[in-house]
Amino acid sequence: MERKPFRLPHISLPKLNIHFQIPKTFGEFEKLMAVVLGVDVLLFLLYLTAAAFGVGWLKGVMAILAIVLSVLSLLLLFFKQEIRKSRSRWLVTSFGAVIFCLLISLLFQYPRPAPKAVDQSGGTIASATSDPTGDSQQASLNPNNAAG
Repeated sequence: MERKPFRLPHISLPKLNIHFQIPKTFGEFEKLMAVVLGVDVLLFLLYLTAAAFGVGWLKGVMAILAIVLSVLSLLLLFFKQEIRKSRSRWLVTSFGAVIFCLLISLLFQYPRPAPKAVDQSGGTIASATSDPTGDSQQASLNPNNAAG
């Protein structure tokens, strides 16, 4: 009896067809654009959070990603000839609003982290918006206040 050489069984893997096709019906296209808009709004919220906490590099990355995604979405709507149709006006307005809000926020540098109060020696005391005792900062700025 002769032995046959050991062979691994043949396993056929499915072909991965990774290609993106723009949906043909407006309903499918609208669902896709709603998901893209949700991602765009999420990027905008991450931008606002990074700006509020003073994380400059993350603020820049989120701003660039959100603007690029909004502009590409508007270009897709333009090339699909949906930009002037009333059924997709909410998409155009939403993407335009995200771009507008981001540009205004970048222009006026809002939001910013709370500035730190500095004593005469150059060390940081506390945030300028609150006093460690819990009193408001306005009370210490009052000229009638003897402690201020």
